[in-house]
Amino acid sequence: MKNVAYQAKYTSAIEDKLVAEQRKIQAEFEKERIFVLAKASSQEVSIRAKDEAEAKILVAEGSMQAIEKIMKTAGVTNSTRIAELYLRVETMKQLNISTFIVVTGEGGFPIIYQIPTNSTTS
Repeated sequence: MKNVAYQAKYTSAIEDKLVAEQRKIQAEFEKERIFVLAKASSQEVSIRAKDEAEAKILVAEGSMQAIEKIMKTAGVTNSTRIAELYLRVETMKQLNISTFIVVTGEGGFPIIYQIPTNSTTS
């Protein structure tokens, strides 16, 4: 027996099977890669959300301490009203409002407050 070889059809079928197996391996690898990236992205979002929540808690605790100090210093017991005013001033600072008027008292006399600016000149 000389020149024993597979038929071209049989060789082509083997090659097609090898190509299909390689594609399957590549697809599984790609699936795993996408899964890992999705999980990492999800963890990143979760970490950021947790950090933002913790930052908000720190800001709230700082505000609470500031309000308590203001009440103690002023000898005021109406914590709700002090908290409202404090939060309004802090909001105005963030909005870059430097002057505002508060109408208060029985006569409604205006009190003008200047908010110190945090800007520095160079």
